[in-house]
This record gives sequence, structure tokens and C-alpha cells, in this order.
Amino acid sequence: LFAGDVVYVDATAQGMQNGTQAAPYDSLAKGVANAPGGATLLVAAGSYDTSVEIDQTLTVWGSCADRVTLVSSGTDAAVTFMAGSDDSVLRGVAITGGGGVRIEDAADVSVQEVRAHALAVYAIVAERLTAPTSVTVTDSSIEGATGRGVYTVSASTTLERVSIRDMVEDDGKMGRAIDTDVHELANSVSARSVYVAGGIEVAVLAHATHLEIHDSLIRDTLPRSDGRFGRALSVQSDAAHEPSSLRMTGSVVDGARDAGLFATAADVEVERTVVRNIDVNLDARWRGYGLVS
Repeated sequence: LFAGDVVYVDATAQGMQNGTQAAPYDSLAKGVANAPGGATLLVAAGSYDTSVEIDQTLTVWGSCADRVTLVSSGTDAAVTFMAGSDDSVLRGVAITGGGGVRIEDAADVSVQEVRAHALAVYAIVAERLTAPTSVTVTDSSIEGATGRGVYTVSASTTLERVSIRDMVEDDGKMGRAIDTDVHELANSVSARSVYVAGGIEVAVLAHATHLEIHDSLIRDTLPRSDGRFGRALSVQSDAAHEPSSLRMTGSVVDGARDAGLFATAADVEVERTVVRNIDVNLDARWRGYGLVS
């Protein structure tokens, strides 16, 4: 079933620990530190206080998100995939506490069947600093992340069958379900069969980004606590970076303020999509547009 070595992790382990099924490591940190490249770490049911950095290809496989919880603290990620960890996988865990998953200078990382909830900061960040960075998130959920749910910075993010809901406003007065920023290179974000509910300020923001949204629902976007914005989707370009683009098909935007879709100097193509129940913004009592370009 598993290619390469298998390393066992069990929070209840005691005595001698060598990563075998009979003598598992009692922490994810020990498992990661002792695993050879290409190994699969099988994580038993339990709660693990952790903030691990992975710099080689590994698969971290929890028994399921209802039974395995990774607890981070502060603003640290529970798991960071760094340069050297291309093609790594994180599967079958819940994450709570501080930060969720960070992908930095690692390509083709896969996050599967993960539940990220009640986080002090982001759930998933993909950021290119010096090397191509990409992540695919499938069959996962994000609830109660603060500031940003999924954040892409000069990287590529693919979301399939992902739920992002009940965002929490941070000190910058935002709770964006999907957010982007840029260093030099533009982003690529693809969302298919994605459910977004309860974003704050802007539910989905694309800056210097090629964004695709298919067969998805964005609903019940809220304004900031000061009453500003409440847009479901904002696609922005600036003179310093490659123009943004949006292709949106077979989707629904339901319930927002200010604008359902707001585009600035961007290439926008929308097909078979419903935009409805857009109200005026609260700070100036105007707009309430379905589409603005």
C-alpha cells in the first residue's frame, strides 16, 4: 500500500521508540526528524502539539481528521513544507490553534481530507520566495480561520471539493476565505466545487492572479466591523504586475454587500453564473451592484 519506508507515530507511545509499529514515536516532530526521504508517517489517533518543518519528500497520513488533531500555537504553522519537500502529502488530520499548513518553495504538495478549524491566523499559505511553489487541496474544510483561509503569494493553488466558512476578522479588518498577494510572479488559483460562506470584507480576492472558479458557491459575505465592503469577489490588477484574469462558470454568488463581483483592469469571463441578493454597502449606503468592471 505504501511506497518506501513506513514510520509510525502514536501520542500514547512509551518506552523505547524507533518508529516501528511495535515502538512508534510519540510525537510528529520525532517522526519527521527520523524519517528517511520518501517515507510515509502513519499517525495514530490522538492530539499532537506540533510545529514541524519538512524539508524532504514525506507523506504524513493520519488515521482520519475526526481522530487525529495537530495543535499549533501562536502564529506558527502546524506543518511547514519547505524547499526540498516537493511531492509531499498531508492527509487525514485536523488542525487547530495557531496556524495551519504553510508551503514555502515546495512544488506539488498535496493536502487531502484535512479539517482546519478555530485558527488564530491562516489555514493554508502557499508562498514562493525563491523556488516554484504549488499546492493542491482536496476534500478538505476550513472553519473559523482568522484573517485568511487560503492565501497564495506568487504561487499556484488548486482547490477541489473544499469548504471555507465562518471566517474571523483579524486586526486588519479582513476575513478573506481566499486571498492572494504577489512578490514578482503572478499567482494561479483554481477553485472547483468549492463552498465559501461567511467571508468578511472580501470573500475571494485576486491580485495579480489568474483565477478560475467552476461549479462553486460564494454566499453570505459580510462587511468589516466598521461597515466597509462586503464584496463576494474582487479581481484587481496594478501597473507593476501582470494583469489579473477571471474565468467563472457554473457558479452562484448569493448574498453580499457593495458588489457581487468587482473587477479592476482585469480580463473577466463569466458563464452560466448567478449573482443575486447584493445589498448596498453599510459605510456609504451605495453601490449594491451585481457586477462592476
